[in-house]
Amino acid sequence: MGFIKTGLAAVAFLASATALSATTVTLSAQNAQDLFNGGGNASITVDNSGSTHRVRAGGFRVTDGSSNFIAWCLDLANVISLPSPYSITQTPFSQTAGAFSASVQQNLQRLFNTVYSGLDLNNNAQSAGFQLALWEVMYEGQPNLDVQNGDFKWTAGSTAARNQANIFLGMMNGPETMQYNMTFFESGVDAHGNQFSQNLVSVAPIPLPAAAWLLGAGLIGLVAVGRRRREDAA
Repeated sequence: MGFIKTGLAAVAFLASATALSATTVTLSAQNAQDLFNGGGNASITVDNSGSTHRVRAGGFRVTDGSSNFIAWCLDLANVISLPSPYSITQTPFSQTAGAFSASVQQNLQRLFNTVYSGLDLNNNAQSAGFQLALWEVMYEGQPNLDVQNGDFKWTAGSTAARNQANIFLGMMNGPETMQYNMTFFESGVDAHGNQFSQNLVSVAPIPLPAAAWLLGAGLIGLVAVGRRRREDAA
């Protein structure tokens, strides 16, 4: 439920980005002294195909100047540096790191849909573990997703985050608990083509259609009528 408490402000912002491929924004940290703004994070070291990265992992608390929301790193090759200009893209991340495959995008969607609604973003292990799971989906070339083996792997730091990441990856085989719209933020580049910051992703829950709410209300009404009839008959 962590996202429901802290991230619903993103809905209005994300819904306004209708022309995704043409939209540009400047993202800043909500708290310039703490990218996590007091939220969950943990120190970990990972190996990505032989390249070692020691990082603090977790959800970044960012703002576009009018709305606050949570963003996640999809780019270990660059350091996050805010404020920075970003493009909202439908082809992540073809202008910088290179477009990733449809299967990667599907797995990212699956991870959000099966895990995110129950994520406690103020819990260090869960927030860092979810970031680890995102990187595993992005960078793992093996069919089995496990942050302790393969091309991408955890090598040191928070074991609680490591264990939580594998729990989240296992949950991808289970039922979806909520559906989300993903928004991909691609970093701007300087005159030499160097990125200003990391590429990011954020999500907002997809509201149920009005018809679904009406159906649910109708079913509740039928249950209430049936109960009342049974009580009258008694």
